[in-house]
Amino acid sequence: MILILCAVGAALSSCGKPSTVSLAAIDQLTPKIIEPGDVIRIKGSGFVEGPATVTFDGDFRATDLARTTRRTVSLEGNAISDEWVEIPMTASTLRRLTAQPTRFTGAVSVSFETVKSLGLVKVAADKEDVALDLRPAGRAIPHQARRERAATQFLSSLGMIMSTADELKVDQVVSSSRVDEVGVESGDRVLSVNGTTISNLAELADMVGQTQLRFELVSADGVMKTATIAVSSGAQLAGDEMAAIIFSSIAL
Repeated sequence: MILILCAVGAALSSCGKPSTVSLAAIDQLTPKIIEPGDVIRIKGSGFVEGPATVTFDGDFRATDLARTTRRTVSLEGNAISDEWVEIPMTASTLRRLTAQPTRFTGAVSVSFETVKSLGLVKVAADKEDVALDLRPAGRAIPHQARRERAATQFLSSLGMIMSTADELKVDQVVSSSRVDEVGVESGDRVLSVNGTTISNLAELADMVGQTQLRFELVSADGVMKTATIAVSSGAQLAGDEMAAIIFSSIAL
């Protein structure tokens, strides 16, 4: 990758103007419904670790007003590895995209500035035909809170205590617990479970009833890792209790 960038940079340095080079690719973007507190995760290849610019270019259709506008909005994200870019969606960040419930359809691109000593080159990737539901007001809070609590309780039964400041970050691992035995460490962040990308803690509630959990994580120093845990009858009991909480919240 470095040799390719150097060659491209050398070739473009005489031009005296920025150039964009498509040396990366986007495979998927999750979640499809985006609300305050979520983390947009973009999975792909060839990403350059560090700051990233994520651009949404397409139609923004306000669902309440049935009005569509064509816009281009760029947000700042971070490439935590050569395969993952993250954008924490705070309420203020989401309002940069829209202030009301909106359906976005269009293209999403990611770019990374590199090789500044040889002239500005931007490594970029894009994905067409992306459809996202943007909900700046969030979802039903009681339902969300119950799912988060249920997920927290279930993870605790496995020995994984999650951070209150960053809900997908492991704050503490109980010594000799199941997650400790498979190498999960404090500071790790959950990226996916059983192949499903996780964007917020409530989505971990969908682990109910599964007898084996395969976590994909990234360590505090950016190392990708996987951990597979067999769920015992004790943890399954906690899962049954979690299911009861989830179903009662749906009834509300």
